[in-house]
Amino acid sequence: MKLYELSQNLIQVQSMLDNPELDSTMLADTLESLECAIEEKAQGIAVITSQLNADVDYIDQEIKRLQSRKKSIESNVERIKAYLQSQFEAMGKVQIKTPTHTISIRQNPASLVIDDEKLIPVKYLTVIPRSFKPNNADIKEALKAGKKVKGCRLASGKRIEIK
Repeated sequence: MKLYELSQNLIQVQSMLDNPELDSTMLADTLESLECAIEEKAQGIAVITSQLNADVDYIDQEIKRLQSRKKSIESNVERIKAYLQSQFEAMGKVQIKTPTHTISIRQNPASLVIDDEKLIPVKYLTVIPRSFKPNNADIKEALKAGKKVKGCRLASGKRIEIK
C-alpha cells in the first residue's frame, strides 16, 4: 500500500474512534498496524533520501574532478598550439596543408588596450548610474527585532528533516 493510501486510511480510522457502535479493540489494533506501516514507509523514504543525497555528493565531486581535467586539457591544447605557432614562426612558415588539416598562422583583429583610464577623453566614457540592492541580512534583522520595513516581511515554511 502507498503512503498516501495509508495516511487516508489512518484518518478514516481516527474519525471512527468516536463511534460507540464499533469495537474499540479492533479500531486500536487497526490504528496500530496502520501507524507501523506508515513508519515503515517513512523509514524507506528516509533511506532513499539518504542514498540520493549520497549520489548528489558523488556527482558534485565528479563534476569538480571533470572540470579540473577539462582545465588541464584546455591548458595542454593552448600550450601545444603556442609551441606549433612558435615553430612556424621560427621556420618562417605561414601555412601547411596535410591530407586532414590546413594549419596556418592568422593575424588577429586589432583589440583595444587601455593603458591609463584617467587619460581617456570624457566623450569616450559611459556614465553608469549607482544601483541599489537590498541588504537582506539587515532587513531580516530589523524585522526580527520588531521593526517594520515597507515592502518586506518575514515568512517561514515547513520542511521535512531526515537525520
